[in-house]
Amino acid sequence: MKNDQKIEVSKNELLLMIQDAVERGVATALSMHPRPSSVNFEQAAEMLRLSSKTVSNMVRQGRINLNKLGRISIAEIDRLLSAKRFI
Repeated sequence: MKNDQKIEVSKNELLLMIQDAVERGVATALSMHPRPSSVNFEQAAEMLRLSSKTVSNMVRQGRINLNKLGRISIAEIDRLLSAKRFI
């Protein structure tokens, strides 16, 4: 059986539908692979695409903050990644 019916939606409605689908997809992915609350210097370097030495230097300079355990929080990684230039 062939269905020739067309559904019409406005551009804004389509964008909202796409945004909703993306948000649900991201939520599903995060629930399946939860991120750690903090990472060590080597993991941070990999996430930031920097060397461990550069990450150590940035910590020493106060450009990357450590948590009470001496690790780098994921919130700190997100802050750095959202900055246009963090080096």
